[in-house]
Amino acid sequence: MKHMKGSIIIPCLNSHEVVRRQILWLDSWMKPFSDRWDLVIVDDGSEPAISIALSTNFNTILIRIPPHLQKWTHPKARNLGAEICQESEFLFFMDVDHILTLEALSFADSFNDDMMRFPRRTGALDENGKLLTSDEDLLRFGATQSELGPVHKVAATTCLIRKTTQNAIGGFSEKFCGRYGHEDGDYRRRYEKHVIAGKCKPLEICSANIYVFPNPNANRQGLFHSLSRKKSP
Repeated sequence: MKHMKGSIIIPCLNSHEVVRRQILWLDSWMKPFSDRWDLVIVDDGSEPAISIALSTNFNTILIRIPPHLQKWTHPKARNLGAEICQESEFLFFMDVDHILTLEALSFADSFNDDMMRFPRRTGALDENGKLLTSDEDLLRFGATQSELGPVHKVAATTCLIRKTTQNAIGGFSEKFCGRYGHEDGDYRRRYEKHVIAGKCKPLEICSANIYVFPNPNANRQGLFHSLSRKKSP
C-alpha cells in the first residue's frame, strides 16, 4: 500500500445526500492532493447503505458497518476509519456536517507537528456541491440570521492528528458510544496530558478556516440523521 501524507476520515449515518454533495465538492479541487491524501467514508450503519456512485479525482475508501441499534457511535466509527489507514502519516477527522477547504488541506499538507484544529464559519453545500458562504446564499439555504457572522468555536474532534499520536493517546473513547457528546472533551484532555508529559507538542490552530452547515441538529432540510441529542433513557 502506498505511503500517504494523510487520510480524511468522515463517519456518517443516513446522510446520503450530504455525502454526495461532499464528494462533488472535494472532487472540484482535490486532484492536486490525490497522490498524498485519500478520503475514508465510514458508513455507520445507514439504511440503505451509503454508496459512492461518482468516479473521483482522488482515492475514496468506503467502510460499511452493518445496521445496528446503538446510537451515537461516532467514536467507534472514527477509530475504525483510523485503523485501516496503515500507510497514512496523518489523520484528518471530519464530521459529515463540516466542509473542508483547499486552504485548510494545504496547511495540513505541510504540517509536521502533532495536532492542528480549525476555526469554523457557517457554510453549506448546494445540490451541485458548490460551497455557499455569503449571507444571502446561506439565508436562502435555510440558515437563520443568528447563525451567520463570527467564527464558531473550534471543534475538538474535527482535527488533524499524527497517526502515531492518535495511537499513543488511545484514539476516541468508545465508552461514550450510546449518548451524544462527551468524547470530544475526553479526547482533548487526554491529548493535553500527553503535552504536559512532554510526549507530544501543543496543538496548533490553523489560520485557515473550514465551514459547518447551519445548525445540523435542526436538520431543516432533512440532510442529516434524525438521532436526538437528548439523553437516552
